[in-house]
Amino acid sequence: MEIKKKLDIEDLAIVAGLALVPIIMLIIAIESNHSSTFYTWLRIIVSFGAMAYMAISSGKENELYKVVFLILMILYNPFIPIYLSRDIWVFIDVLAIVAFALYLKKYLIEKIKSYKNN
Repeated sequence: MEIKKKLDIEDLAIVAGLALVPIIMLIIAIESNHSSTFYTWLRIIVSFGAMAYMAISSGKENELYKVVFLILMILYNPFIPIYLSRDIWVFIDVLAIVAFALYLKKYLIEKIKSYKNN
């Protein structure tokens, strides 16, 4: 049973990292202008995080999150960049932060509830 608890903690750490790294990068992006290299890395990190969250979210109750993360993955994709004004990107960055934070909160609450039930 202890091995199971350890695996759950590792899973939680991975899921938290998939949200926290993009959130930190997005906050830094909002703060001021950066080099094009920074924005390329931002696109890679946010699109990867969105793709990973799409993969781990399952069930009907997560359909909205899947759509939101699909949109984020498209907007932040590094292969065919979408160029928008800084004001629009700041707005999208804030929405992306909220999406990652809300899904992380939902995921953690579900895991804690399932842990308490076992």
